[in-house]
Amino acid sequence: MGPQPTLSGQSPNNQASVNVTIDFGDSNRAILDSEIGNAAKVEITGGTAGAKVSQNFPVDTIWLVTINRTNGISNVTVIVKPNWYQDAALNYNNGISSTFVYDAVGPSPSITGPASNNQASVDVTIDFGDSNRAILDSEIGNAAKVEITGGTAGAKVSQNAPADTVWLVTINRSGGNSDITIEVKPGWYQDAAGNWNLVSTIFSSVFGIPTGIESSPPRIISVRKNIHLKG
Repeated sequence: MGPQPTLSGQSPNNQASVNVTIDFGDSNRAILDSEIGNAAKVEITGGTAGAKVSQNFPVDTIWLVTINRTNGISNVTVIVKPNWYQDAALNYNNGISSTFVYDAVGPSPSITGPASNNQASVDVTIDFGDSNRAILDSEIGNAAKVEITGGTAGAKVSQNAPADTVWLVTINRSGGNSDITIEVKPGWYQDAAGNWNLVSTIFSSVFGIPTGIESSPPRIISVRKNIHLKG
């Protein structure tokens, strides 16, 4: 089997360039910097090669390459073509490709649950989106992170342990009958690209008859009996 190249780098990221390490495996010769970016050998789409630094000089089979994204925002794909260099046994190399994604949009949290009910508590699901870390149960109810008004968080159960980015939370209404609102505040957790989270839409749940159920006063049915007396 011929040399097996590998590609590694951060994906996604939110930068105008991405650093990619290209390891050409057990090549029997040095790889020239001019061959990186040559479409017949190491093709780059969605960007152009900038700085190229050998990581194992003078062997020069591992290169760190800064690739500048087209317009600063494009996805970059690197393709090492097969059959243009060899190992010591004169086997030609295999090919490989990898895409390095641009992402500048932070996680978008969402909150779902009943808009109204007549219970002393309400169960809501809070989805923190593509957070790059677990959300702690102690952060739910922290006014700087997940603010709850009109009630307090009771039971909190992760719906996707151990990632812990989706939580089912029981909110106890103040006094057993208050309206509640919940808001995930912006800028306190990140995605894999380093973008800070967005603010959620404010979720509200009103205390009262659940939406879609009509309420009407009880009807009084009068029954009259005719009694005939025999004389």
